[in-house]
Amino acid sequence: MDYKQLSALRYLNGNYHQVDVINVNELDERLFQNKYVNNNRPLLIKGAVKSWPASKKWTSKFFCEVLGNKIVHLCGNMNFNSAERREATVRKMTMEQALKLRDCPDDDPVSIPHLPLDKLWYDFSGRPVQLGMESILSDVKPFSFIRNPKKGISSPFYRLFLYKNAGTDWHEHPVDEYLLSQISGGKIVGLISSRNNPEYYKLFEKFESEEYLNDPNFFEQYADKVFKVTVEEGDSLYVPPYWFHGIDTEDNKPGVTLVYSWRSPLHKLADFGYPIVRKTFKDALSTGMNRYSAMVCTLALVGGLYLCARRFWLKIAGAGKYEQQSQRQY
Repeated sequence: MDYKQLSALRYLNGNYHQVDVINVNELDERLFQNKYVNNNRPLLIKGAVKSWPASKKWTSKFFCEVLGNKIVHLCGNMNFNSAERREATVRKMTMEQALKLRDCPDDDPVSIPHLPLDKLWYDFSGRPVQLGMESILSDVKPFSFIRNPKKGISSPFYRLFLYKNAGTDWHEHPVDEYLLSQISGGKIVGLISSRNNPEYYKLFEKFESEEYLNDPNFFEQYADKVFKVTVEEGDSLYVPPYWFHGIDTEDNKPGVTLVYSWRSPLHKLADFGYPIVRKTFKDALSTGMNRYSAMVCTLALVGGLYLCARRFWLKIAGAGKYEQQSQRQY
């Protein structure tokens, strides 16, 4: 099979729901936290990273000069869920070599994915991950609309994606908040909420098996549940946890994406209204206690108490205009 021709949104045609859009100058901490994060509602933030030094500095020449000798993994296809498909075209090489292939004039997909930029990060097994790329973080700025972020459970604060014609399979984040920021190039993102979704387990199975990639009619049956948004250069898309999402490139030009992640509020980590929360908790218990499962179980228990207290407070104290959406549709 020619994996190069596959893409997550190749059959996502037609008119779909639109996410809210707010200019970064009109977005403050309270609005973002209460209306979007607390209610698990996606948001396109226009111009969120347009003024960052990275938007001008992070060119191929810059990466070659600063990170050229770093060893990376280059994939010749989209970022699949399937490990077999992911590894079919993986090659290990220097960043400089990988960028030369990415910048070639042909249309072959190229992906240099998941490069943690934090000085030190621990993966699911507790092993330290340190790529030595944190120096380029001097070119990014804090997001003015995020207050006191805590490091995520499953992801570092910053991850870098360098690509051409390579999107990402449909998948779901079981924990953590995500901001997908386009430093250069644009992307198209499809989203489907899992809350109160009777098709959740069917969707989960189809996305994991990647059967949908070869079915031109797959998304027709879910048309009323799909959101679709274009993230242009300089924009950020808030992708909440518990949302299926697939990503394609907007054009065939080389692009740079920076993903910023931080820990979800306690009331979301313990919201068993989402199937993936129930599944994550069960999996953590069934696989035995390690660093990750112990953290998940502890946060779920503490978060459960917090969730009950929060709902009680909203009921007796009177909710604000954004907190009234706590019985959300998302």
